[in-house]
Amino acid sequence: MATLMLMACGCDQAPAPPEDISSAAGSKERDPRPTTQQFVDLPRQRIRLDGYPLSIEVPETWKMQRLGPIDILQGPIPSGHLLTGDVQIQVSRMPAVLASQIDILAEDARQLAQRQPNRYKHVEVRKDGALHIIDKRWIEPARSATNPEGRPVEIPELVGWELTIYVPRHGNFVPYRLKFVLLTAEQYARDGKLLEPILSSVRYEPSLETIDISGPK
Repeated sequence: MATLMLMACGCDQAPAPPEDISSAAGSKERDPRPTTQQFVDLPRQRIRLDGYPLSIEVPETWKMQRLGPIDILQGPIPSGHLLTGDVQIQVSRMPAVLASQIDILAEDARQLAQRQPNRYKHVEVRKDGALHIIDKRWIEPARSATNPEGRPVEIPELVGWELTIYVPRHGNFVPYRLKFVLLTAEQYARDGKLLEPILSSVRYEPSLETIDISGPK
């Protein structure tokens, strides 16, 4: 199922429409999704985001895996997919940017909420030592589309949510991005507050910095 959810999702690109992400067929005899209390009570562990100089604190049921060329952090949440219980976060490295561009990128992000207040739910720009961090969340309206087989599908309202961490290196900044995959507005409304501490726990680990910055990963 995880593969199906990501088949057409390229790095930092809008994924192709799924078969139907507002419902799922199959038996509900064993719901893989935890209750809110079960999720809160799950032991946490700090794991490395394999291939990146980052770590994150997640429930022990979450894991990092690679689906083809795409790196995914995933695990069950109360409003997760009906068949797997999971929510998915794509992890990627973007092309390096010049140090002189950082302030421009930060200001552009701040202005998004001012220019489009009905679309952008949350825009936060902050610094953590030498790191620059941008947290953006926005609405993607419900729409009709066709899947790769040409069949019509209805896509519910989604929430785009991405956290970008700009790490200084060799006079430039390397952006590392965590972006939710097909997160519905309903999921965000129910579990957004549970997911915030997870994304906020992302930590840069200099000792893991072995990645070349020549291009996207």
